[in-house]
Amino acid sequence: MTDDIVSRFLEFACWDEHTHGKGDHKMYDRAAQRILAESLARALGPKGVHVAYVVTDAVIDVPWTRKAFPDRPDDFFIQPSGIADAVHHVVHQERSAWTFELDLRPFGENW
Repeated sequence: MTDDIVSRFLEFACWDEHTHGKGDHKMYDRAAQRILAESLARALGPKGVHVAYVVTDAVIDVPWTRKAFPDRPDDFFIQPSGIADAVHHVVHQERSAWTFELDLRPFGENW
């Protein structure tokens, strides 16, 4: 049952504005994802399951995004290896210091 819940959450978490539209709905989609992740963390944490909500607020540096944003500098993009390193850290955290929410963005990001 736990594997099925986690699989469904991962499918939901990958649902983004690139595949399902843009605009005001993005804000509601993200809020719903965070609320679902928090509910899962509260339900599954006592069973030893670490649930983390990772936000990648950036354009990932892959060939098709470089073509879409050809005039942007390198520091506009987030590197896939940087995302992987951050998630690897979360996955291997000591149980006494679990992260719930992690926001990833390039250092040059204006927010």
